[in-house]
Amino acid sequence: MDETLFALAAVPILGISASWMSWRLKFPSIVVLLLFGFIAGPITGFINPELLLGKTLLPLVSISVAIILFEGGLSLRLSDFKKIGSVVIKLVTIGVFMTWVLATAAAYFFLKWPLPLSLLLGAILTITGPTVIAPMLRSLRLSNQMGSVLKWEAMLNDPIGAILSVLIFEAILAGTLDQGPLWVFWGLVKTVAVGIGFGIFAGWLLKYFFVRHWVPEFLHSSVALIFVIAVYILSNLIQAEAGLIAVTLMGFFLTNQKDITIKHIIEFKENLQIILIASIFILLAARLELSYFTHIGLPTVLFLCVLLLVIRPVAVFASTWKSDFNVRERTFLALMAPRGIVAAAVSSVFAFELNRAQLDHAGDLLSVTFLVIIVTVTFYGLAASKIARMLKIEQPNPQGTLIAGAHPAAQAIAAELNKNGFETLLVDNNWFNVNQALRNGLRATTANILSGELIDELRLAGIGKFLGMTPNDEVNSLAALRFAELFGRAEVYQIAPFNREQSDTGEGMRQRLHGSFLFQNDLSFSSLNQKFQTQGRIKTVLLDKDYNYEAFKAQHGQRAMALFVITDSHELKVMTAKNPPVPRDGQALIVLEYEKAE
Repeated sequence: MDETLFALAAVPILGISASWMSWRLKFPSIVVLLLFGFIAGPITGFINPELLLGKTLLPLVSISVAIILFEGGLSLRLSDFKKIGSVVIKLVTIGVFMTWVLATAAAYFFLKWPLPLSLLLGAILTITGPTVIAPMLRSLRLSNQMGSVLKWEAMLNDPIGAILSVLIFEAILAGTLDQGPLWVFWGLVKTVAVGIGFGIFAGWLLKYFFVRHWVPEFLHSSVALIFVIAVYILSNLIQAEAGLIAVTLMGFFLTNQKDITIKHIIEFKENLQIILIASIFILLAARLELSYFTHIGLPTVLFLCVLLLVIRPVAVFASTWKSDFNVRERTFLALMAPRGIVAAAVSSVFAFELNRAQLDHAGDLLSVTFLVIIVTVTFYGLAASKIARMLKIEQPNPQGTLIAGAHPAAQAIAAELNKNGFETLLVDNNWFNVNQALRNGLRATTANILSGELIDELRLAGIGKFLGMTPNDEVNSLAALRFAELFGRAEVYQIAPFNREQSDTGEGMRQRLHGSFLFQNDLSFSSLNQKFQTQGRIKTVLLDKDYNYEAFKAQHGQRAMALFVITDSHELKVMTAKNPPVPRDGQALIVLEYEKAE
């Protein structure tokens, strides 16, 4: 009893520890999770999932995958799909079909597997991983709609690939694979129809309950979770694996309706997703056996090379033919297809059943799938940023600014930055401020700057700096701390807290927990707002040998303040309280002019 309890507690502990270590090492988290699980399972025997959970293991994995896909559906915005829909549809139809056919052929010729098992492996490998794509995209600032395409493709590929795999698997066990493509196509149609019907109905029903206030707000997340589980199970009872599409569509419906806010549900599901992914990968890796990897040789290596360097590029270039994407963007898409948790879960279920049916190469199916996951996640995770820079679709030194706050002062600063050719994005949870910014032609969005999913949703092409300018000093500091991971600590700034003395002595925010203080040493939000209200205006001043920075300060005295420096190479330098940049002749200043308060 004590050993079982200890092993059960060790699963999430190992999972979260592996996730933390991957963050510290800046290494793909799934690789570290698989390593921890492999050590805890087949190497040391510390965790035996079969003994630990018995027959509940695979159902538990299936329900967890459903919750993960629901959370992914919550991140899909219809506004994004309208711009990239044609490419996404081709990727999840033409691309999936070509990947399936070519991966099947590669398994048949290189691995010497029988055709039925080759077809099954090919179907499994059409599944890319949104849980792997999302962390990669966080560290990339891609141009245009590249990130949205990758996210949508991964989310839709998961249920489509899983359904295709299940149909092939059931045909293998039933001995009906010779009925041909028409049988598979009809099965897909039925599964998709049931999934769409259940997903949209469940999303509408849940919204109806919330709009009518039949569910108190503190139960929203819990009721949504129960709905996900119920919809997944009921859909599967009618049509196998229709639940994957149903939960994805349910999340998509909820996030795109306008009648209720679901931010609290998204945050809850995001936190739950982290624990589920970490725990499931530990359990699945712990189920592996060392014997699975003893037969890896040259044929497997050739298969992996063909999968990464031939099959994916062919599928992408065929799917994006005559699209608006240029060759460099299509090349990047062709080099991004990591496999993740759904492929691992599906292959684990299939291998277990195929072993019971005593089919040849059943163990090899699991080992090859996990090897593909490890190789693709490692390769794409380590190479994505380098490939993006090499293809010049990621800006290596973006000069735009993300501003927390959309009040009038922030709007005026953003407008002047825009006039000088710098990207800006305002984020505020005050709808009135954001609406005014949008009316003034600025990019702005209504959101909590501390929201967990915000980084995934924001389009940060051209953005490389963060300015915390909200009235809440703690929010500014926490946001600066968070965006330091994305932009680097040198490029995060915040308005000085109202009580600088308290902050510096450690009773408030400690120095290491905030960004560089903006503009002047004693400039808090209230003092900036006061300066802006006393006939303040933002303008750009050109410096030359006849009118240098010293002349500017002498002329304006206490009635103006330099905010930014625009260098000769059109780089944006932020004026800070400590170690500010020194403007030189030939550069430009963005300044705030105001009437000196009496």
